[in-house]
Amino acid sequence: MRPYPDWLEFHARTIGGPVVSIRSRSGIVRLEDGERDVAERWSVGIPDDDAWSAFARALESGEFWRWSADTHHQEPHKPGDWYWWLEVRDKGRRHRAAAWNDTPKGFERVRDALYELVGQVLAEAPP
Repeated sequence: MRPYPDWLEFHARTIGGPVVSIRSRSGIVRLEDGERDVAERWSVGIPDDDAWSAFARALESGEFWRWSADTHHQEPHKPGDWYWWLEVRDKGRRHRAAAWNDTPKGFERVRDALYELVGQVLAEAPP
């Protein structure tokens, strides 16, 4: 059985600051990062099954499937405001969670597992 989800997308940005996107299909991860909505760097790699299994466990233990998708935010946005969203589709389940300037309980657990996936991609990247 495959340890990776059918679909994974994570996006985070800070107004006037960094932006990062992580996408995966079929276990292949593409990382894009940069400043002010511009992807200046990108890397592609395949994290190992252990990292994918840890990510799946983090989704469950962090209660990702219950996180809110409410993105209400009072306009106008100010420099330093930040936004994130995470969408996962796997085994007939599909969920998209998002927020401005806040994270749900369990977010750190999921973020750390996501960073492990990214760390493996970056370790594979040519210098």
